[in-house]
Amino acid sequence: MRTVLVIGSGASSVVAALEVQRQGGKAVILHPPGDDGVRVKIPGVGEIGDATVRSLSGRPGNFVAHLQAGGREVSLECGAVILAIDGSSRPMASTTRVMSLSAALGGIPAAVGSAAMVLNAARPSRSSHIDAVKLAADLKRSLPCREVYIIAKEVMTMGSDEIHYLDAQLAGVIFIRTEGAPDIDAEEMTVHAVDSASGAELEVRPDLIVLEDEQEVDAAPSGRGLLVPPVDGGRLRQGNVGMGAASTIRGGVFLCGTAGRPLLVDELIISARAAATRAVTVAAPPPEAGKAAKVDAEKCSACLTCVRTCPYSAPRMSGEFKAVVLEDLCRSCGACVSMCPSRAITLEGADRADLDRMLSGALGEGTG
Repeated sequence: MRTVLVIGSGASSVVAALEVQRQGGKAVILHPPGDDGVRVKIPGVGEIGDATVRSLSGRPGNFVAHLQAGGREVSLECGAVILAIDGSSRPMASTTRVMSLSAALGGIPAAVGSAAMVLNAARPSRSSHIDAVKLAADLKRSLPCREVYIIAKEVMTMGSDEIHYLDAQLAGVIFIRTEGAPDIDAEEMTVHAVDSASGAELEVRPDLIVLEDEQEVDAAPSGRGLLVPPVDGGRLRQGNVGMGAASTIRGGVFLCGTAGRPLLVDELIISARAAATRAVTVAAPPPEAGKAAKVDAEKCSACLTCVRTCPYSAPRMSGEFKAVVLEDLCRSCGACVSMCPSRAITLEGADRADLDRMLSGALGEGTG
């Protein structure tokens, strides 16, 4: 099996490489320059640091990746490529009055009497709304008299995560659904919003404003050399549904993690494993076709035994009333060899002498 090239330094690249390895394949992880993701050393998985793919030639199953690494050009033969570049939160300066959600998750001052979480990032992570709702419920339970608001056009806690939304409601968290983006004044510590249900203009004056982090994804440079085009926000274009899971518009190049779309942690793991499974399938060489059985026309008695015996309908009668075996249908099972009364059919490794030796050996072991 040819190597699977995994590009990225985040969690999805590790999961993808481990899955390739688990399925009997060989993986090499390429870390793009400036990718600050966590780099985990995996036994048996090769690494190429601070490199880019300049171009990819060949076809699925038989690629050559032309790399730029450390000022020199390197070629790597591979069977498939996985783009596993995860996004990261954009750093935001936090103060005691205005904090990023990621900073607030690390703890907020106990003296805070009220907090407003504003969820209106242009490029949010899928998990930010879930984290915000959990945090809001915790803040309310830790100090029941504390006022806690979540202000958003839509709170994206769906499926099983709706239980966290209900938990926050029961704890007394106030949800404000807005029309458009709220107006935040960090100097005056006010949040102005229009309630979407009533159309009323609302003003909230919290002690603390928590702003949602934006997720940055910069997969476009890695996709360029692979001819995978970018879409808005630094992500890469996914293949259409008909091309299968984890596909890109280029065959043999697969996409996972947040390089294609925002994902929750569980979704990220599933996408990485799906990409690895497809990559291993492409990178695996096709099974070698066994040599077809051969018919000695002079010995053939045209008894049709082989025609009746073959489960793949490979033997046929020719115009000269002699059996012939169609090579594209023959699966080298040896059934026709063992059944031919004229011993007219041979198969490399399964002729009558080979069968007699195997039978004698088996009988000898059985009676010993």
